[in-house]
Amino acid sequence: MDNDDANKTKYGLFDITLSSDYEWRLAHNLFVGPAIEMSYTNAHSITDYDLWEGEPLRYFTISAGVLLQSDTRDNLTGPNRGHFFELIQLFSPRFLGNEDHSFSSTELSYNLYLPLWKGGVLASRFHGKWTYGHTPWGKMPTLGGAAMRGYYKGRFRDKCATDITFELRQHVYRRSGIAIWGSVGSIYEKWADICFKRLLPEVGIGYRWEFKKNTNVRLDIGFGKHGSGFLFGINEAF
Repeated sequence: MDNDDANKTKYGLFDITLSSDYEWRLAHNLFVGPAIEMSYTNAHSITDYDLWEGEPLRYFTISAGVLLQSDTRDNLTGPNRGHFFELIQLFSPRFLGNEDHSFSSTELSYNLYLPLWKGGVLASRFHGKWTYGHTPWGKMPTLGGAAMRGYYKGRFRDKCATDITFELRQHVYRRSGIAIWGSVGSIYEKWADICFKRLLPEVGIGYRWEFKKNTNVRLDIGFGKHGSGFLFGINEAF
């Protein structure tokens, strides 16, 4: 765990998460409501069990809390202007059925979309997740995958994580477009542990094919520290 490449192991993972929320409109683009999440995690075929530090490989968690959201995007699948803000506060006390762990989490996302010129959009994203208490390893925030495409999902994890991305999206010809981006992120146990020498940088480039209005097929390749990642997906990464 953490940003250290030496703390690395291979393992198999079965993970299923069910989440639900209900929102009331407070203002034109502002919503609030309750949120609930249930998760089952099971790790197996581990090559270095010492990295688990005695933590159980299998557990079930139930969390409940509140969600606050603001959304002014012109469309959800391929935004050209507007913003998306989301704050989720969850609590996972023992009396909800969390026998081995009692913890909480705060997750913040802010996406901003600015039209630059014909066919060009600058998209930016800030994301942070902070956990408190005895957080099980599978509920710790991670970097990698769709968030930072130059690292595979789950490669880096700790009690807290933040990342920021700037991405230029440009329509090129007919249904084709490209995207280039740069990101930086970090994981840490607490704020005092953030070290600029251990930040995780990433750059990448991708191809976009619009198979219907505001819906793209994307092929992305990201280059991170000591590695790269290739992703295929529908719609933009954020």
